[in-house]
Amino acid sequence: MKETYKIITSLKEGVHLKSSEDKNKELKSLGFNVDVDMRIGMMYTLECEPDEVETIAKALISPTMEDYLITNSLGGSVL
Repeated sequence: MKETYKIITSLKEGVHLKSSEDKNKELKSLGFNVDVDMRIGMMYTLECEPDEVETIAKALISPTMEDYLITNSLGGSVL
């Protein structure tokens, strides 16, 4: 039976993109005095069979640069 999942992807620790640096600069220009270890990612919401969700998550990322987190419709972490 299909269930609803969210797959959240983000850059691995130590992987930084120029866009992350730009976001930090934007925060400072708005008056925030913070240095954020920002790892930009994506969130996918999908409906699939439970035995398919991890395979789908792995297909969405670049494993050398990104990690993923899977949650179910109740908000609990799956993997």
